[in-house]
Amino acid sequence: MIAPLQKVLTACESTTGHRATQSGAGWSTRCPAHEDRSPSLSISETPDGRVLVNCHAGCCVDEVLDAVGLEAIDLFPATSDTFRHGMTSIVARRTDGKSESTTFLDGKAAITALSQKYGHSRYAQWVYHDSAGNPVGLVCRWDTDTGKQIRPVSRTADGRWAIRAMAEPRPLYRQNKLRFDAPIDVLEGEKAADAAASMGLNATTWAGGAKAIQKAGWSPLKGRQVRLWPDHDEPGEKCMQQLASILEQLSCDVITIRLADGWPDCPPKGDLADFNETHDGKCAVDLHDRLEDIAEKFGRTAPGDESQNNSTTGGKPKQATTLVSMVDAAGIELSHSPGADADSFASVPIDDHWETWRIGAKGFRLWLQRRYWQKYRSVPNSQALQDAIGVLRGKSLFDGPEYPVFVRLAEVDGVIWLDLANEKWQVVRIDATGWRIENTSPVRFVRPRGMLPLPRPERGGRVDDLRRFLNIGNDDDWLLVLAWLIAALRPSGPYPALGIHGEQGSAKSNACRVLRALIDPNQVDLRSEPRNEHDLVIAASNSRVVALENVSQIRPWLSDALCRLSTGGGFGTRELYSDDEEKLFSAMRPVLLNGITEVATRPDLLDRSILVTLPRIPEQDRRTESELWREFDMAKPRILGALLDAVSTALSNLDDVRLPCKPRMADFAVWGCAAEPAMNCVQGAFLAAYSGNRETANQAAVEGSIVAEPLQEFMSGREDWEGTATELKDELENIAGERTTKQKAWPKRPNLLSGELSRIAPNLRQIGIDVDIGKQGGRRFVRITRTAVKGSVQSVQSDPRTENLPSQRPTASHQRPKASGNNAENPEEIAPVDARGAAVADSQDSSDVDEEWGEL
Repeated sequence: MIAPLQKVLTACESTTGHRATQSGAGWSTRCPAHEDRSPSLSISETPDGRVLVNCHAGCCVDEVLDAVGLEAIDLFPATSDTFRHGMTSIVARRTDGKSESTTFLDGKAAITALSQKYGHSRYAQWVYHDSAGNPVGLVCRWDTDTGKQIRPVSRTADGRWAIRAMAEPRPLYRQNKLRFDAPIDVLEGEKAADAAASMGLNATTWAGGAKAIQKAGWSPLKGRQVRLWPDHDEPGEKCMQQLASILEQLSCDVITIRLADGWPDCPPKGDLADFNETHDGKCAVDLHDRLEDIAEKFGRTAPGDESQNNSTTGGKPKQATTLVSMVDAAGIELSHSPGADADSFASVPIDDHWETWRIGAKGFRLWLQRRYWQKYRSVPNSQALQDAIGVLRGKSLFDGPEYPVFVRLAEVDGVIWLDLANEKWQVVRIDATGWRIENTSPVRFVRPRGMLPLPRPERGGRVDDLRRFLNIGNDDDWLLVLAWLIAALRPSGPYPALGIHGEQGSAKSNACRVLRALIDPNQVDLRSEPRNEHDLVIAASNSRVVALENVSQIRPWLSDALCRLSTGGGFGTRELYSDDEEKLFSAMRPVLLNGITEVATRPDLLDRSILVTLPRIPEQDRRTESELWREFDMAKPRILGALLDAVSTALSNLDDVRLPCKPRMADFAVWGCAAEPAMNCVQGAFLAAYSGNRETANQAAVEGSIVAEPLQEFMSGREDWEGTATELKDELENIAGERTTKQKAWPKRPNLLSGELSRIAPNLRQIGIDVDIGKQGGRRFVRITRTAVKGSVQSVQSDPRTENLPSQRPTASHQRPKASGNNAENPEEIAPVDARGAAVADSQDSSDVDEEWGEL
């Protein structure tokens, strides 16, 4: 005799042409009851020899058996009790002798018997469990040609199954899955309850319909919050009114939610199952949020009636009130930043440290939702969350203290604080005596999305260790890049924009990534050109460094915006969803640009820029990125420590720096001179490099102006000229020629020519052409004068103790200055140094004196 398992496998293979494959303890094959391209039918065997068939696409057992020409009896071995008794009814006389009933050994046998009457297809079943989780009843539904047929099947006292209703009080549907620490949703019918559960609701129902409400066991809901969802018809309303009376006697907090209030298209007799089908394809979370909003809006309180929301009257508080109370209970301090456009912040205790979050930001919202779930095992609806955040913002602005909030860097009372952005929220304290890592911070840092942690800095490194990771061609460019990097670790600017240029393959992008990784690592380390000024300022507000990648051309608006970002500026825009409120952004940030050509062409941006051109990398010197970054990650902690030493050195020398004349970006020049002793270079090398770079930028500005060349030709052989802008425009157009004047950049009107001349006047002055635009006696004039070509900016760095002594030129062979990162616990023996960091000798040989030092 063929075993049932082999019989089923053979029948499926002959029908589908697909051979079953073993999967775990069973078999997997294509389902013969539907068009199955990938195996969805599982076949397994029980210890007593029965065959279990399950189609994961939804086909019932009868449909599978019909498709292969088998019957239910073929799933059982010939020797089993189920085969001998289960498939035929057992007539058992009741003990009272009054009647007979038909029982079965299991529920499936009872369903098979019912299927012979109502059909083997188009039926569904719902299982009811007792409090211990044991199945005690089934509700089966057949959709026949004459309408739906619903029949109950229940477990008898002797463990058999009968086609009759469950004993009273009947258990609730999904009673073993209900969460009794959260609101319970009661619906009409198992199908609606399943739909609600799929949306995340704590759903249940009862067996037997409206006439059987009294027969269900409602005692497990005693004292709970219950939400009733009636069907959209009059019988549904009456049914739920009757249930509400029963639950109120059990001290339940009952509210009624009418789906049509939040779903205008709800059909007659509609329920949550219809809602689910209508919104098929939508995310279950979205549906859940919408239903929670409906519950909050139409169920918890009647419009204009707040009495149910007052806990003193016995009602429970709204979710928004609960969320606000949770923040107060957690010991969170609410505060706000200074200024008319102050923002709201929350200081949250996490483990052994405090974290500062912007109220309303994603992190704070997720924290609130998580705390609510931990306490109530329920999800707060979106409107309640938004209302709670609004209240918390108001409390922070009007009741909370005022504290400045920083991103990555802060300076308080001459001490610089650097946020390492690690999990422990550690910071680095930097002052004129050195630096050390602190586990707590006296200032408040926020960590916008995308911010990455810095490595824990280590002592003993040298700033020169960084150079092998950058393709820098000459010493002047190296000093300028290093000075820019050290200046970027100073919380206050202005900051020059660092433009890195070079041909393809000169490692421009890698250079920018390396530099940013040392001061402000970010998930998006290099950005494309922003679409507008708004995007640029928001990016600057949420990071320490703004780095733009592969910039081919800087448009005028972006050039102006970068100028404001370099020396300080802001942006104002209309507040979201308001008519007259304005949102203000302000930032001053270090800027990184890279591109093949020198993209900064407008004089005002060039005057605020450092231009570095990277040389070509020979093929034999190229390295893989994985190799480069592996080595850099190993060296990064010591390099960062050396940079912090340099910042400390700059702080100690800052007050002693003297410049005979201050260039544009004078703060940067002074800071670079103060840090010079830690840059391993001779005194004056930085300022000489900076002056040379500014001359290069000035030349680029003159070359980038379309009127500069005709103006130089016009002034050749002249000492001065005076006239109107119209007269000058005619003169320059005669020199430039039609090919030039037809270009878009050529000023088409006299006032545009005056504007262009005013823009490049500082650059023209450097090459010996002084342009003066003014007004006298109601007449506007342009006066141009030939002057002497200006020389480089000279550097003088003095120490009050040696101000009257001739300066000593330090060389590379001299002892290096002190390292600012000395530990108080481990002091190092160092030679006395002057304010420049040069070693002070016990005696000074007159041959070392260079009276021309100030001329460098």
